[in-house]
Amino acid sequence: MKSTIKLGILVGALCGLNNLNADVPHVFEDGEVIRAEEMNENFASINSEITTIKTDVENNSNNNSSWSEDYTYSVKDLTPGRDRVNVLEEIYDIMQFDTVSFNNHSLYTIKLPIVIDDCYQWDDDYYPLCDSLDSHERVSVRTSERRNYQDNHDGFSNTISGYPANISVNVTNSHVTDTFFDSNMTRAEFDSATYTEYYFHSSYIRLEYVDANPARENDIETYFCYTDWSDISIEKYWTWDVTTGTSDEDSITSIDDFNSILNACKAAESEKYVINQRVNKYYAFTEISISAQIELDPHTILRVSYDFDEAKFSSALSYDCASYALTDLQKQNCDATVAPFERNFSDDFAEEVKLPAKLTREQYVDQLLTVLDHIVISGSDSES
Repeated sequence: MKSTIKLGILVGALCGLNNLNADVPHVFEDGEVIRAEEMNENFASINSEITTIKTDVENNSNNNSSWSEDYTYSVKDLTPGRDRVNVLEEIYDIMQFDTVSFNNHSLYTIKLPIVIDDCYQWDDDYYPLCDSLDSHERVSVRTSERRNYQDNHDGFSNTISGYPANISVNVTNSHVTDTFFDSNMTRAEFDSATYTEYYFHSSYIRLEYVDANPARENDIETYFCYTDWSDISIEKYWTWDVTTGTSDEDSITSIDDFNSILNACKAAESEKYVINQRVNKYYAFTEISISAQIELDPHTILRVSYDFDEAKFSSALSYDCASYALTDLQKQNCDATVAPFERNFSDDFAEEVKLPAKLTREQYVDQLLTVLDHIVISGSDSES
């Protein structure tokens, strides 16, 4: 009985698709025997069409409309204060200030959202009271004088808080080749480095080696290995010249007993190059920002712009692999690692999968445009 019900549903679905002019290889009439392979061919055809339609919708390939910004201002008049607006995981304060007209020196009061970052936000331990004391990095809002009004009137087709506005959206795909940690050696270079000297101190060993990527010619680099080697030698302060195989301490004629300790030191230092070795990268990412020019009067223009941290939405937009917000290990693992002198990056990853199509981009643009709703402006004819 269950098979009959399922068959009926399937036949009904297929008949429905026929009525919708779906392009399937087999069309069935009432009472006709349906073979399984014919149904499977129809379903394969339908699945292909659904995939094509989905791609068309995502890529907007069947939509000839322009990318004109159809934003309509919807006022959200908030009280000035901290952390009042959260759009795309960016926290905005509402800032209020007064400015004067370049036309007649009358006064405008402006409220708008603005990101105010704590200073030293990358290292809370450096200044732990930065947030609680409201110590923050510089933030500024500018108005500019528009001179030669008749020659420089661009046309303001939108409105923000009752004032003419020109709104623009910038969506950029960046394709970047870069060398991260460019002054460092690779791990392989470090592992094959030539050592020149070992200095043995009571609590550490200082190892000197020839840098394969020197800042200067024949540059020597050093690192310290803090280890206990007191059970091997009673001498506490001496140097071993690797080139000559001699020591400045007469009692030391061989370092064979130190080899296991030295090898362990080198292996531990080598591990550090997993996260900070020189690496050539190719990567791509999308950035989205909006800006608005608001005409307070024919000669006074308020300019604002907003963007967001695309790295928080990396699954859809990817992100700048060189961003300070990424750890060294994330940078090492970011996108495509390429060989030195590589210049053809077409096959490193599938751009059509990695970079967002129109439908995805527009979702972020629409959310970002809502920030403009929080701009509230009032004017006065009084002289300041």
